Amino acid sequence: MMHTDSKVVFEGKPILKGVVCGPLYLYEDKTVFTSSNISTFLDADKEIEKYLRAVSITKKELAILLKRLKDLKDQESVAIFEAHLMILDDPFFTHQVEEGVRQHKLSAHSSLKKNLDLIVAALSASEDPLFKDRIIDIQDLATRIALHLHGMEPKIPQEFQGAIVCMKEVTPSMAAEAALKGVRGFITLKGSSASHTSVVLKSRAIPHVILEDISTFEAFEGKEILLDGKKGLIYVEPSAYIKSTYLQTDFKTCPVLASKNLVETADGKSISVFSTFDGVEYSRELKNGIGLYRTEFILLHDREVAFCEERQVLLYESIVEEVYPHKVVFRLFDLGGDKNFLNDYNEKTKYLRSIRYLFARSEILELQLRSLMKASSGKRLEILIPYVTHQEEVETVRKEIESILKTLNTNCQVRLGAMIETRLEMLVLDQILEQVDFIAIGTNDLTQSLIEIHRDSPDFCLYQPDLFKTIHQIIERAKKSNKPVSVCGEIVSNPAFTELLIGIGATDFSCSFHEIPQVKKRIASVSIKEATHLAGTVFEAKNSEEVKTLLSKKITTVV
Repeated sequence: MMHTDSKVVFEGKPILKGVVCGPLYLYEDKTVFTSSNISTFLDADKEIEKYLRAVSITKKELAILLKRLKDLKDQESVAIFEAHLMILDDPFFTHQVEEGVRQHKLSAHSSLKKNLDLIVAALSASEDPLFKDRIIDIQDLATRIALHLHGMEPKIPQEFQGAIVCMKEVTPSMAAEAALKGVRGFITLKGSSASHTSVVLKSRAIPHVILEDISTFEAFEGKEILLDGKKGLIYVEPSAYIKSTYLQTDFKTCPVLASKNLVETADGKSISVFSTFDGVEYSRELKNGIGLYRTEFILLHDREVAFCEERQVLLYESIVEEVYPHKVVFRLFDLGGDKNFLNDYNEKTKYLRSIRYLFARSEILELQLRSLMKASSGKRLEILIPYVTHQEEVETVRKEIESILKTLNTNCQVRLGAMIETRLEMLVLDQILEQVDFIAIGTNDLTQSLIEIHRDSPDFCLYQPDLFKTIHQIIERAKKSNKPVSVCGEIVSNPAFTELLIGIGATDFSCSFHEIPQVKKRIASVSIKEATHLAGTVFEAKNSEEVKTLLSKKITTVV
């Protein structure tokens, strides 16, 4: 511990680099395992049924987490949690626990604890450090099961949002869920750079430092912390000088430098860059506007929100109030297909997705529209219809909005947009443009539609010449109709595509907040003349390999 012009500075072991500021939050790990007391009064069948139910809930939770990570294209984290799902089918979590209940009269909890102790002891005795690093994975899964056995939920506290969290040890699933919640960084007692926890945190650019003694931090809870994951330094209540020094040197990880949404190219063209958002709690990094609020992810936390107007109003209202006067584009629930968040597939809905699904569940659509309009009273409301395939879908939503407005005592100003995500929309794009106030191009599904390969396939490729020609055509037709157009999806979050997107006419981007600093940095280095020339070259490319080669050459000259 050192004293400088900041209150206190701690020096720990750097695990993951990065520099972040935020309030300190102390998290006390839940202790769910006690001694394995033998009970002779158990109904073995009921105990095993209870255990299998806890395992099933754990699998569902991990499947939901896995889906969100796949949407973020976080392949390294995806591989970890796919492995976790496989581990849950291992005899250690199945037959051996059941055997302890039936043969040794242990409760499911005690049998799980006994088996956990055995495998931890075996892994600890190994000379291979990789085996020791996997202990936390086994403990992670066992803890989640044990929590469900006792009717508890492994939930990330709201206080993680925007905070630097101090705790004993971070598990892989907690790391992933905390990252999605918006945690800034971790200070822990234990950890390893080779652990799966580190892989997850690294993929989300979250710094991590280890200290031999974290008890001292009890005196600093709620205080501002600056965490330097590269040097292992932790500043408590850093001085203005310390903060300004770090902000000047660490462009990528300091949120302050990513706060404004307008960036100029090298020759003075203004480009808007907004965050995408899929969380429940507001994050202050989003205060300058949200280009795409993917509202369906609210239902991952609690599906009952879809049927509760009061809760939706409170949620949307909190976002609108914090972001105002900047824009928030609310995409209507994009459900169906692989997003069975309500677990309600039946003959009526199983082949429907997005807006067609909402038409089939009209009570959900009406409730969400009412909630959005109530939450935006006296302000401008931007609503985006997902996966539009025909102008009649826009007409139907607009009529529903007009009908609801007549019943509400509100002067909400509604702007209605359509998400262009399929090649079919190109046939009726002009008619759609007549019906909307703006459009957004969803590049992930558009690519899938053009090449007819699912986005999770290893053959899925974003370098298709036809994709960029199509985006260019959409932008040009929107300009002729004098309708604003934004671009979102994986290619927007990848700086390798930034110059090309500018060259084909894109001036409004929505991407992951984590990628905004690098995208902005790339925009600032681009000239419109060079970007336009690059676009023309890409349009002449014969295949995706040629496009990839062209973009690779461009990005290596500036990065």
